[in-house]
Amino acid sequence: MKKYILLLSAVLLIASVSFASENVGARPAALGGAFVAVADDANAIFENPAGIGLLHGEHGVISAKFSGDEYTVLGGIQETSVGNFGIGYISSSSPIEGLSATAVDDSGEVPVRALNQALFISYGREYNRFSVVPEFMGRMSLGASLKLSNNILTKAKGTSVPNGALVNADLAAIFKPREEVSLAMNIKNCFSSTDTAGEGSVLVLGASAKIFEIMSVSVTTDGNMGCEFRPDPMLALRAGKDDGYITYGAGINLKGFGVDYAYRGSESPVHYFGISLAFNQVPDRKGELSDAQASLYNN
Repeated sequence: MKKYILLLSAVLLIASVSFASENVGARPAALGGAFVAVADDANAIFENPAGIGLLHGEHGVISAKFSGDEYTVLGGIQETSVGNFGIGYISSSSPIEGLSATAVDDSGEVPVRALNQALFISYGREYNRFSVVPEFMGRMSLGASLKLSNNILTKAKGTSVPNGALVNADLAAIFKPREEVSLAMNIKNCFSSTDTAGEGSVLVLGASAKIFEIMSVSVTTDGNMGCEFRPDPMLALRAGKDDGYITYGAGINLKGFGVDYAYRGSESPVHYFGISLAFNQVPDRKGELSDAQASLYNN
């Protein structure tokens, strides 16, 4: 039994690190994961909850990874008079490889697959919406996500064993001194320390800027960078670098409905596909929608 407990602990550690390093959503993946300062669609639930405070209307996203491990993302955002609320779900399932025949529990069964599930409950609010702020001071939004995760091991005979649950949180902020520039921060896993399973608490800083109205670039302090080029309001071409690997992708948006694709060229290349939805995006004052958002309802 002791051997099995040690095995479960090792699998939990591996699964947690792998899960934490995933790019969430097809669009962030195409941008090399440099999305913390972009955060202008439903992917903000996972990358920077402060971003949902700058959105208008209702937003949704569905993404999946079709290479190697199973990976699914679901998220939705609702605007209210007291701030914006988001809820998201991630499911990541991967086979457990390299275990010896002696790595069994008391019943003689070998775990063959690890499933990690996480629920995000997010809130974001733009400071300018409930306080009078001079226009020259820009706009700021604050946000937070409560994260509930669960690990499950599946055995060869199909039975499942719970393998630990974790509660964590992200705290984030976005500041836009001008509509063309965005500065952001996200403190991920605030309740973690470096000696717990996973990557521990991490501070990610990011910046994003528009160039010539049809291109935006974004970078983060963890070395990720991305570029999005919009030759037409309905079409977006993307490229980036994530942990030394090249990423690229494209997206098509038409009146609130978008389809996105991303590729990450790691040792085992990964393909992402996503669908995004946006409704009732009516800004309460000029300039509050990003180019990406405006293209969804102006066409």
